[in-house]
Amino acid sequence: MMNKQELITAINGLPIYEVKDVFVKDSEIDVNGNDMFVDDKRLKAITEKGKNEIIDVVSKWYKLVQMGEVYTPMVNYFQDVDGNIKHYWGAGVLTLFPKGEDYRIDENNRIGLVIKNSVDRSLAVAIDFCVMHNETMVMLPKKMKGIKKKHLGEVKEVIGKVEKLIGDVKEIWITIMDKFQRKLTQNDVDNILANLDLGKKFTERMKKDYEVAGHLRLFDFFMDAVEMVSDRKYKKEEMKTKKLKEIAEVMYRYAILEKL
Repeated sequence: MMNKQELITAINGLPIYEVKDVFVKDSEIDVNGNDMFVDDKRLKAITEKGKNEIIDVVSKWYKLVQMGEVYTPMVNYFQDVDGNIKHYWGAGVLTLFPKGEDYRIDENNRIGLVIKNSVDRSLAVAIDFCVMHNETMVMLPKKMKGIKKKHLGEVKEVIGKVEKLIGDVKEIWITIMDKFQRKLTQNDVDNILANLDLGKKFTERMKKDYEVAGHLRLFDFFMDAVEMVSDRKYKKEEMKTKKLKEIAEVMYRYAILEKL
């Protein structure tokens, strides 16, 4: 992970985006037989500065907000923080793990924030919670709802809302740690893999790894699934966080509904 200054440097190095006019091919041609183009009065295109590949088309009233305008204030709000920043094709995911006791569950578990944003606002500004268990980031199930905003607004106000939910995050993680401690059965492996949608290759690998499951815990199986997805290469980081949330949701529902 990067420290605070490294995060700021990385954010400052993110691409800058711009809004450009959109021209549509006309049905007529000029006197030389060349195609003619007409300026579309309703739409604009978002591109990376200095490039022509269109990331998205938006209305002419759209106000472009650079990713740094969202991410830099979030990082600077915390006196001491570690994290990572990933971006691809106009979308970014900033993961922050603030230092301090408020964000610490215990010696091995620390609460983090996953902040998603995109220049075309398809992701709006979404803040989800995660837990760093030893060295592995774990997303939380849907029960732990995050925060979504069209505009970031005042960072102090947003973090205030986040911190009001810290107690709920700790409660859900303690539930996970409690319910997932029992011994794993072969029936658990089959039922959970049927719902995880890891893909054929990874499902078969998990089945093989857990052919003898009796000496392991449900939590071991959960963390192995998390680590398997975390090690995959994704073009868009938000796709990885989405899959990690799905794993957490399947495992959480299974544990709670089975009253383990």
